[in-house]
Parts: sequence; structure tokens; C-alpha cells
Amino acid sequence: MIRRFHPLALAAVIAAVPAVAQTTPQGAPQPTPTQGALTYPATRTVDVTDRFGGATVADPYRWLEELNAPETAQWVTAENAVTGTYLATLPVRESLKARITELWNYPKVSAPRWQGGRWYYSRNSGLQRQGVMYARPTLDGAEQVVLDPNRLSPDGSIALSGFVPSPDGRYVAYGQSEGGSDWSTYLVRDLKSGRATRDTVRWVKFSGLSWTHDGRGFFYGRYPEPSAGEVLRLACSRNVGHDQIGAGMPRVPGSDDGTHPCRSRQQDRRDEVVGVLQESRRHCAVTLLQRTHRLMRLA
Repeated sequence: MIRRFHPLALAAVIAAVPAVAQTTPQGAPQPTPTQGALTYPATRTVDVTDRFGGATVADPYRWLEELNAPETAQWVTAENAVTGTYLATLPVRESLKARITELWNYPKVSAPRWQGGRWYYSRNSGLQRQGVMYARPTLDGAEQVVLDPNRLSPDGSIALSGFVPSPDGRYVAYGQSEGGSDWSTYLVRDLKSGRATRDTVRWVKFSGLSWTHDGRGFFYGRYPEPSAGEVLRLACSRNVGHDQIGAGMPRVPGSDDGTHPCRSRQQDRRDEVVGVLQESRRHCAVTLLQRTHRLMRLA
């Protein structure tokens, strides 16, 4: 999976540590201890308990698990205000930020990989939020921009979470996740025209993607679409699905109508299809986690 890293985030983490080395970059002033204790916003508690192995476990902050609740958003805003105020008082923060930005500002190129008659790789000029995906027919041939994830959103909140070219060189399936989420939405782009196809696969998490040998479709693991406010409860029931390019609607995971070559094998909601491992002309290999037992099957 492709992950983003930005030097400013590291600078903020380092600046938040009260104990800093005695020598600071470029003659920056020595940090001074924060005067007084931090005042955190009041956090209400609820009377919620669970029973585990005969023991009662209190969970007074269960209400904070409702990420879409207005009260949770207000609590996060108040906590961020405390953090921001504290970080703003650190005299070494700006010098650390400048130095880390300087150190991180260098070109970065990934190792190329061959797929569908092209070499694919990513390149970051230095301080780009995400590396740009390129392709070229030969290692010394002319390069072409295939996908620039920095254009997926103006503020950089959408990250490239997967990039899988088809074996025939016609398409590329790519995942995008928003706001640092593990959830991905996969889209397909026609490499010749540069335009998107009708294919969209949502609710993908911790799953690879395997193209069929002819490039006409791909397998993936996804969860059923949750009801409003139920995203965090999708801890099980992931299935293997199949998308046929241009159909406009992926096959419903778990269908047992005999037309799905790699359908769900779940016998229990606690069973988990954890990923597509490989795909060939005749067989699709998946790993099925049955509670605490790992099992590989061919469909």
C-alpha cells in the first residue's frame, strides 16, 4: 500500500517533545520549560461496562467512538486547541521545521516494475505531498505521467492507496483514501485515452487487487456498504468480489448464483476473507480466516 509522508508532520512530533537535545540546528534558541500545567477540556464519562472472561471492564469514554457525532467533533476541536497553543510556545519549533524540510527536500524515485509492456515507477521532486506515477516503454525511453495523486484533491486530503496496471497494458486500477482513512475506493483509468471508466469499487480495506490474465476484470476484497454511522462496526464479513471492466457495477460479493468464479466461502459472520493472494487462468486463491484458523482455498 502506498503511504504519504510529509516532513512538517515529523517536525510537529519532534517539536512536541519537551526534552530536546542541548544543541539545536542553526543556532536556534534553547527550549524553555512550559510554564504551568496544561488545561484540558472537560471530558464527560458514561456508565458503560463490558464483561470479558468473567471480569467487568468499564468503558467511560465509549461515546467518543461515534466519530460523526457533533459532540465528538467539538471535543476534538477543543483538544486540538490545547495542542496548538502548546506547540506555538516552543521556540525551537520553527528551526526544526526549517531544518527537517531542508533535509527532506531531495528527489526520490521508486524502483521500476514491469507490467503490461511498460515500466512503472513513482517520482517525487522533493517536497511534493505524493510521488507522481510515471510509465515508459523502455528503461531509457520517454516517460509519461500516468497519474498525479497530488491532483486528486486541492488540499492533499486524498491519498493514493493502490496502483495496479492491467497485464494487457490497457488500464490501471488505483485506490484513493480520504483523510488518512484505511478505507479505499478503487477507480479504473484507460491508459490510452487517460479517461476514467465506469468502474468504481467502494469499501475496500486491507486488500490487494488481482487482474485476470486478459485484463478484462479484477478481483478484490471489500466489505458490504454500511448504514449511516455504522462504518466502525464493519469488523467482519469481508468478501471477495469481481469487477468486469465497463460493466459499471461490480459483482456483488458473496453471490452464489454460479456465475461468480471467486465467490464468498463464509459460513459465519466471524469468518473473514483476508485477501486475494494470486489469480490465474482457472483458479483464484484466497485466504479465509475462520475465527483463529487460517485456511487457503481455491475457487
